[in-house]
Amino acid sequence: MKKTFLLLSAALLGFLSVSSVNAANITVKNAGGEQVVPQNPKRVVILDFAVADSIR
Repeated sequence: MKKTFLLLSAALLGFLSVSSVNAANITVKNAGGEQVVPQNPKRVVILDFAVADSIR
């Protein structure tokens, strides 16, 4: 049981470390093509107040 838990913990840790490296940027596909935006942008511009309600 302890060996299985250690193996699962190591696999989960490896998966999370690999997925966090790729999470730095997000690629958004739309009619204008593909844009790459940072995961946590410092500034966000909102052109519609309804969108502001859905972001919070």
